[in-house]
Amino acid sequence: MSTPSGDGAAARAASRSVIRFGLAMLVAVVTTALPLPWAVLGLAALAWAFVAGFRALGRARRARGAGTRAGTRALVPAVVVGLVLTALVTLQTLTTFAVWDVQVAYQDCTAAAVTVQAHDACASGRESGIEEQVTRLLPRPVPADG
Repeated sequence: MSTPSGDGAAARAASRSVIRFGLAMLVAVVTTALPLPWAVLGLAALAWAFVAGFRALGRARRARGAGTRAGTRALVPAVVVGLVLTALVTLQTLTTFAVWDVQVAYQDCTAAAVTVQAHDACASGRESGIEEQVTRLLPRPVPADG
């Protein structure tokens, strides 16, 4: 019986790490799509995805540096893209939490809405609520009279 070489073991470990990262990303996307307050669970899943992603990146770089199969060369760029997507989902989730009251009111409104007009009214209320919060946080500069 022959034992697997170190290069093949590194490639398998890198592949398993990338699969774990993909699973963590899937769980993160699903949990952040849940209605509030359950979407808070998404932050834990996103933290898991970041940890799994950086571990996968390290293992993929080691596997590529070990001169393993050509298939492992694509792992590093794939993991980097996945980490960028994880950062974007994290930013989107944190933005949703910044307008928590508006988001909860929107969820309640759409749950009770039966018609298209009611859904449109919910969306309009959400947009105006977000605009009010943004204006309160970032007031517009007053133009100088000139």
